[in-house]
Amino acid sequence: MKIELKIKSDLYKDSKPVKKNIITKIYPDIDDIFNPEEVVNTKGNVAKGVCQVFIKERGAVLLAHSYRYICDLLNAPYEVTRIGFKIKSDGRD
Repeated sequence: MKIELKIKSDLYKDSKPVKKNIITKIYPDIDDIFNPEEVVNTKGNVAKGVCQVFIKERGAVLLAHSYRYICDLLNAPYEVTRIGFKIKSDGRD
């Protein structure tokens, strides 16, 4: 199941930072997200509204979502819709 997440990234030009903490949207599959972690700021406090996760296609990513939101999202059950045909048998094989 694809979900929309906001990530924080930096913009560089000639290996010099132009802009920091630009928020962009990505659409990963929920099964590709692993290992949510809380982020600690420079003062040693847990940063609110920021979470770090590992996404298969991108690696370690800093999200603009809270740790609790990501944990709830990963632990929430979701329904899998199966596509196919159910074949009825009349007993004559």
